[in-house]
Amino acid sequence: MIDTDKLIEMASQTSGWEWLAVFTALLYVVFASFRWVIAWPIGAVSSLIYAYIFFGNRLFLETGLQVFYVVLAFYGWFSWSKPTERSKNIRTLPLEKHILLIGFCLGSWLLIAYVFDQFTSQNSPYGDAFVTVFSLAATWMTARKYLANWTYWIVIDAVAASLFYSNGLVLSTLLYLMYALVAIFGYFTWKRHLTT
Repeated sequence: MIDTDKLIEMASQTSGWEWLAVFTALLYVVFASFRWVIAWPIGAVSSLIYAYIFFGNRLFLETGLQVFYVVLAFYGWFSWSKPTERSKNIRTLPLEKHILLIGFCLGSWLLIAYVFDQFTSQNSPYGDAFVTVFSLAATWMTARKYLANWTYWIVIDAVAASLFYSNGLVLSTLLYLMYALVAIFGYFTWKRHLTT
């Protein structure tokens, strides 16, 4: 259970960088839920700021994830800007591809977490690796406009909120809880535009 007194104390100690990262990250996910291409450059800015924050908190996998998000932001921006009909459509990912994707992510998660747990000073290696690996998959799904990306994000956001709370990043904790709510909204918004 979340200790509200601790949450208020942590919020009062939040840096300006984290406030800016949270604001731009929230803009990104809201704009993405409406399928607005401007989401991607805003997401890139947020990711650069978060890379700085996470590195300072010894969340090395999250740092690497944020750098990769910047690269994926350019891919998403390019993909969503293409005038082809396919790039505009929301699609479903077949069940067998979900099974392969989840299996690959689970194996990668355990391997990466073990390596970072044994050979680095990484904080929360198992939680951080889970968020990192599954976020890469979900971001790829978002850029490809697969509806299920939002389902993945709900789970990822819950795990990330717990990870950030345990590392004293109160605004980021609240951001990821809001992300989970926006992911529900995004799912139903995208579902209305689903193309089979």
